[in-house]
Amino acid sequence: MLGVSAEEISLVMGARYMSVKAPAGRNVPYQIALTYVPLEIAEGTAIEEEDTGVGGLSSRLADLDQAQAALEDTIEVRPPEPEEEFLGLNEDQRVFDILHIGETRDGRPVKVTTFVIPTHLSKLRYRVQLKD
Repeated sequence: MLGVSAEEISLVMGARYMSVKAPAGRNVPYQIALTYVPLEIAEGTAIEEEDTGVGGLSSRLADLDQAQAALEDTIEVRPPEPEEEFLGLNEDQRVFDILHIGETRDGRPVKVTTFVIPTHLSKLRYRVQLKD
């Protein structure tokens, strides 16, 4: 998707495991997010150090003249996989598996993120602003 080499180190990957506070005060695992950016963009930057600061990764990409102009999400509902045990789900429960791709104005993919979220904890809502 990112047009990088599979034969050499060519990506920067960040992994986030997120929880939310439940009303009773306990932490509930909510999301796993894995993000990939081409090394040729991220090398030597805050992105490579996973210190993206205010505005996050999207802002850092824009700072590097790699602003995202289009986003594409592909959503699948599936059972959790063994490596997603952080979410504490059983095989009868389901997750949203969201593939999120950010592209520059010229159509170059610069960021790919996969989000894995339990369906019983989430609702998906999208809004697209259409131009004349």
